[in-house]
Amino acid sequence: MKSFRQKEITELLQREKLVKNASLAARFGVSLETIRRDIDELEQLGILRKVYGGAEYIAGDEASSVPPLTVREHMNRDAKSVIASAALRWIPDGSTVALDSGTTVAEFCLWLAERKNLTVICSDIVCAQQLLDSGNNVYIVGGFLSGAGRSDGAFAKNMFASIGEIEYFVCSCDGISSECGVTTDIFSTNWTTKAFLKKSKFNILLADNSKFKHKGLYKMCRLSDFNLIITDTKTPKDEIEKIKSQGVDVLTATI
Repeated sequence: MKSFRQKEITELLQREKLVKNASLAARFGVSLETIRRDIDELEQLGILRKVYGGAEYIAGDEASSVPPLTVREHMNRDAKSVIASAALRWIPDGSTVALDSGTTVAEFCLWLAERKNLTVICSDIVCAQQLLDSGNNVYIVGGFLSGAGRSDGAFAKNMFASIGEIEYFVCSCDGISSECGVTTDIFSTNWTTKAFLKKSKFNILLADNSKFKHKGLYKMCRLSDFNLIITDTKTPKDEIEKIKSQGVDVLTATI
């Protein structure tokens, strides 16, 4: 399948930084033309740069856009899983939980389904879908849906205005640092995240080690807007200590 192949190409590029079309064609058992189409699509997404006979990985600030969900969900999967598992202990049965979008939050939904009698408010269809069979009460913020399935627009804002106090809010981000705070690559996600942060009593940020190597284009919020940040053991210890010095609790999950 194309989506699986492109995920594999992206992960291979992250490790090796440079790939050749002929090698990829042999690896996946497809034609060179098929690989060239994959490379063209991934270049349009800002994941790689075409070079003669292959492609090279675009890292960090060079990247022009966020990879699609089907690619991102397989990046740092082990870290996301242990972070999501660690976050579950903070959510008791019978509570009201708001969820932002993102692959780490979607991973958290798989664990959250173990809880009972929850009221869950989702801002995208991916998280809502993960929780449909959990037996909990699931709401989705209405409005226009982005390509990644996130709610936006006037209808979404109207629903936010009608929501009362929320006990817990769980979200992720594109970048985090002790200097810049919490950042995102997509401007439209800012208002939804900020709306949840204001309504929630206890805010939890899920951020795997890769998020500490990236600075998003837009400032999402301050580190101090969160009661707890959960990351993994591959995150630099000095950066964790700098964040803790700002009065924010940081939990490190072991991969």
